Amino acid sequence: MTRKHCFTLMEVMIASLVLAISAVATMSIVGTSQAKLLREERRWGREHYLSNALEFFLACGPSADFPQELLPQGWRAECELFNVEEGLPEAAYESIQGWRLGEFRVRIYDGNGKLAGEQSVRKLVKDEDVGYEAMGGAG
Repeated sequence: MTRKHCFTLMEVMIASLVLAISAVATMSIVGTSQAKLLREERRWGREHYLSNALEFFLACGPSADFPQELLPQGWRAECELFNVEEGLPEAAYESIQGWRLGEFRVRIYDGNGKLAGEQSVRKLVKDEDVGYEAMGGAG
């Protein structure tokens, strides 16, 4: 005759404890991952909106009216164009055949008016385009 080996109450309790600890650890990892995913998704969204605004102003100029449908409701974008003069060789300060180096500074603001992103890009622009004061589309 063979004798069946049954689990003792202590073995069942230990197994249940290990299972419970594993479940809690798994839920903690999942919760942390979801929070990180949401945070990165919001960051990606802000960068995407900033890229859209930057591309628009580079293509249409700093004084163009920014189309509101490119941003969430209540957000706005603005662009400033500056004449670049720092860190250039002496010969680069003068325009060459009507062109000079300009810096586009684009900012986007969220629905609360808080700065959501800012980026600067340098590009050759016509002489008459440089010197704009804070321009851009209001959202």
